[in-house]
Amino acid sequence: MTLPALQFDKLMEAHLSVGDRAKCWTGHRARGKPRRDYFGVLRSEIAPLLPAGARRILDLGCGTGITSAWLKTIYPTAYTIGVEGNAEVADVLCKNVDEPHILDLNNRLPELGAPDLILCLDILEHLANPEGLLVNITSIMAADATVIVSVPNIAYIGVAGRLFFCGRFDYEEAGILDQTHLRFFYRESAVALVEHAGLEIVGSLRNGLVGVGARRSNRLLNWMTAGLLRDRFTEQYVFAARRSEVCRTAERHVNDPGPTRINRLWHGSGRTSADMAARGTPVRAPG
Repeated sequence: MTLPALQFDKLMEAHLSVGDRAKCWTGHRARGKPRRDYFGVLRSEIAPLLPAGARRILDLGCGTGITSAWLKTIYPTAYTIGVEGNAEVADVLCKNVDEPHILDLNNRLPELGAPDLILCLDILEHLANPEGLLVNITSIMAADATVIVSVPNIAYIGVAGRLFFCGRFDYEEAGILDQTHLRFFYRESAVALVEHAGLEIVGSLRNGLVGVGARRSNRLLNWMTAGLLRDRFTEQYVFAARRSEVCRTAERHVNDPGPTRINRLWHGSGRTSADMAARGTPVRAPG
């Protein structure tokens, strides 16, 4: 490796260290760092995207079900269903959800009722056909359901920069280059994945850049580039979505002229107009 490449790799190694942020979400860690509990990470950063109420929660790729257990404190009367492919966590999962399932999400889902809150957090990139799973979800979920999806961003500077300057694309135990990932997404392809299932994105988060656990280095670089390269400093996209026809009906109901869809996606508040109206919050176009 040449000296400039080595220097750049050391810079990326430092930039990729997880630190306190790993306490909040899975994160994308540097090579050689100790692996965290891969199946027991609480995804509480999705709180701004949650609906006002939920009756039946389906958590796909739920690991130990710790996020479902947390949701139970927010929606005490909700019935929680956890679906996980790793049989080793079954004992813990049984304690955290009302209805546990150990099964392969590459196959069609069994009868699970009509959930109105569905989580697909860090699972779609592990599947051979994530489009099929989302279509399956759309076909069984309640009409007013909310789907929350998270996928890592392959265009993140820590990955794209090392590939460009060092010619390296090294798989890891966890993170963006997780060795079990079968699919990789950037912003447009992640949006297309959701929309092709008949869903419309109504809120979003940029993990690693804004919100809980955002890196100071990412924020600084984003500021220095006037936000023009914010997709390069986003490590993970988190979307909240609903059926497209439900979104259009809700918008007509509250008479919200709103911004364009793409502005709602990247600059919105993380809640739908209908949610804000239901909570008595004035509905306005986010700046």
